Amino acid sequence: MDLQLPAVPRQHDRGGDQRDSAQHHRRTGARTAEELRLTRIVPSSLSSFLPCGEPRMDFDLTSAQKLLQRSARDLLGRVCPPERVRALMESETGMEESLWREMADQGWMGLLLPEAVGGLGLSLVDLIPVVEEMGRACLPGPFLSTLWAAALIERAGTEGQQAQYLSPIAEGALLATISLPEEEMGGEGASAPLRLERDGDRYRLSGTR
Repeated sequence: MDLQLPAVPRQHDRGGDQRDSAQHHRRTGARTAEELRLTRIVPSSLSSFLPCGEPRMDFDLTSAQKLLQRSARDLLGRVCPPERVRALMESETGMEESLWREMADQGWMGLLLPEAVGGLGLSLVDLIPVVEEMGRACLPGPFLSTLWAAALIERAGTEGQQAQYLSPIAEGALLATISLPEEEMGGEGASAPLRLERDGDRYRLSGTR
């Protein structure tokens, strides 16, 4: 069967003969300041994939984030070579106090904490370059768990808890983590099989979570 369909003008052909000359000149002539700004934000190699007039987003790191990433790579390459990582992974704690102290001296423990408690007051986006370099070096230790606990205390803790814990965490003097209830307990952690024992000037928490 041979059917002849009527020609239907495509969207960009409709009204093609009725374009305003001034509008045509604006499109083909000098671009507006906003268009130039958006062009600078997005590399020309990607601009063809974006609809005309749509806002562009810059996914590149800022100069400060690149500096943070470079310093993290330099430090971890120097103090955390593969042989040291293997030794730490075989140790009882999986970390080393001297390495933790060097990281604290860089301000990493307080990256997300406000300056009022000794932190840097940065954002999660600023944290990403540092964490990427930690992954590159296979860094062991409770860095993310400490940051997670500190963030929870900063956002949901009492004023007393914030005063007690946040500054020591930012200084690297205190390690922290969070405890999640077991799935079979349905979120109720009151009867968790944990035991707290005094060990010198510290406490040891043992059990399964």
